[in-house]
Formats: sequence, C-alpha cells, structure tokens
Amino acid sequence: MTAQDPYKVIVWGPGAVGRACLKIMYDRPEFLVVGVLAHSPSKNGVDVGEYIGRAPTGVRISTDRETIFALDADVVIYTGAPPIDHAAMDEDMISLLESGKSVVNATAYFYPHYHGADYAARLEAACRKGGASLHGTGEQPGFFFERIAVALTAMCSELETVTMEEFVNVSGTSLETMAGFGVGQPLEVAQAPNPVRDELLMTVFAEELSMVSQGLFGKPVDVTAKAKYTVADEDVVLPTGTIKKGTVRDLEYEYVGSIDGKPRLRTTIRWLFVGEERWIIGVEGKPVSIKADITAYASLVDRAHARPGDDTFLTSYITAMPLIQAIPVVCSAEPGFVYPTLFTRYVPDFRQLEGRGSVLGAPASSARLGTY
Repeated sequence: MTAQDPYKVIVWGPGAVGRACLKIMYDRPEFLVVGVLAHSPSKNGVDVGEYIGRAPTGVRISTDRETIFALDADVVIYTGAPPIDHAAMDEDMISLLESGKSVVNATAYFYPHYHGADYAARLEAACRKGGASLHGTGEQPGFFFERIAVALTAMCSELETVTMEEFVNVSGTSLETMAGFGVGQPLEVAQAPNPVRDELLMTVFAEELSMVSQGLFGKPVDVTAKAKYTVADEDVVLPTGTIKKGTVRDLEYEYVGSIDGKPRLRTTIRWLFVGEERWIIGVEGKPVSIKADITAYASLVDRAHARPGDDTFLTSYITAMPLIQAIPVVCSAEPGFVYPTLFTRYVPDFRQLEGRGSVLGAPASSARLGTY
C-alpha cells in the first residue's frame, strides 16, 4: 500500500465498542471499512453507515463468517462480546492471520506466552504464514496499566509495587452481556462459580499482569482473584433495560500478581452503572513514588460525558481508540506479536534500556514490535 492508501478494516462484533470503532473510522480517510461481522440476525444486511446513524456506505453487515474470511482486508478489529469460546476464537484468529489479515483484539492476546510456549508458537506460526501480526489491547487490560502505569515507573530506581483502580460506567453496555457477569441476577447466582466468566476475566488480567511483571521484574507472577458484588436498593432504569431492586448492580474484580509470595502488581476493576470514568494509579518505589488520578470526559469545557447528538457511551470510545490507533502499528510490524512500546520504564539495570522497545524489553524474535 502507498502512504495515501487507507487501511482496509473488518470489524468483528459491532456491539458497543465495535459500533464506536465504526463511528470513529467513518470520519477518518485513513480507514476503509470493508466488512462487519455480526452475530445478531437483526443486523444482517444493514448498511454500516445507517447502523451508526450516518449516510449509507454501501457496505452491509453480515452474519456469514465465510463471507468475512474471504474479504480482502489489512486488519480485523475483534470486539466480540462475552461469552467467548476461547478455543473457537483461537481457530478464527489463526484462520484470519494465515489469510494475511492482521488482528487487533480487545478480548485476548495481551500476552500469549502466558499460556505456554506451544500455544504462543501456534499463533506465531499463523502470523508467519500469512505475513500478519497480532495485538491485544483496549482500555483495561491495555492502555491504562500496560502503558500509563508502566511509564510512570520510569521515576523509580527501585520499584516495590504498581497498583491501579478503575471505575468505569458500563450503563451503555447491553444488560444481556452484563448478565453473564452477574448483573441483574440474585446475589447467590452472581457469587456462584461461572467457568466462562471466571476464565475470561482471569485470562485477560493474568496475561496483562504476567507481561508487566516480566518487563518490570523479569519474573513470572502468581495471580489470584476475588470478586465483590453490590445489590441494587431500588430499580435502576437504563437505556438497555432495568436492573431490578434486590439484584446485582455493580461489580468489582481484584487481581493480584505476587512474586515469591509478595504482592507486586494489583488491578482492581469496578464496573458501575453510575459515576465517572476514573483510573487511580499508584507506583511505590524509590526515590520517587507517584499517584496519578485520571478522569475522562467527552469535553473538559463543561465536564460533559457525551457530546450533543452522540448516544455512544464514553467507555466505548475509551476502549475503541487504542484499538484503532494500533492499526497502523500492527499493519507495519514484522509478522508476529506486537506488544506496547514505551520510551523508558523501571528496569533493575539501566543498561537494559538500550534496546527499549516494548513493555517486555528489547525487540526479540518471539515478539516483533511496532512503535506507538
């Protein structure tokens, strides 16, 4: 492609985040959406432009996977909604990669090596076969811990812990999707073991903590998890439905990464149906410890959470932007995995910064790196 050619993009899963991606790319000449794969029959055949409330584009949403696989495209943005069959998703990703389509995934592949060398090697082989690259990113896991929190560790010559608390308003997310996490369910149902939910959350956050641990401490972590649920004391009426009084409303998940029994990394995720999008990052070290308190708005002028005429929730845009900005990086990278890059960060030996590259360190054959 030339410098003027747009990236040909497929969006896999036009839910809340996928729809936000489509809205952003509609106005950008750098991107040309050539296909959209949906799972809901009601979306089949709908023009992409009309789906996002804009003028028709001539590209229609499809529920036919083979049609999507056959398209000529540079990259696929994967924003499939839970529940996710990871084995089936792996097969889809391998097929896409082998066909020459790079993938930016919002739900997996933050650090494939977490699952073992054989697992990572299979994905890398698909990348090499198709000349494609694979990258997992989003808001969290992704941007705030892997890039912002890790960047703040550059203030430390000795590092003790990195923590992050996330508060995200999910009131724009389908209640059908959130029910899979326990929202709108009796407390005892939400608290009961749920292999699909528990595996999904543990996988993505364990991948993230493992990657960051390898980069900062050079060691793997043992990851533990716990959950907390808040019950609604009255009916909560939302654009996507109603959470009944006495059922689960808000969710909190905590993931702790420990090395030799000592907690080193922690991320606490709070999915709420009221409140602002906020991230509190803590870096404990020497000679400097840092606390960053970040809040997101649609506009700082009036602290609005949406712009007039735009019904897309801020959380969806916050997740969509790292996915879209990754497209040029992933498409220009050597075949293989693409990990987040930083100028500097904490390292035990400053000479390690000579290679810089990714959160994991200098570029290596097992992790071909782009630059953000």
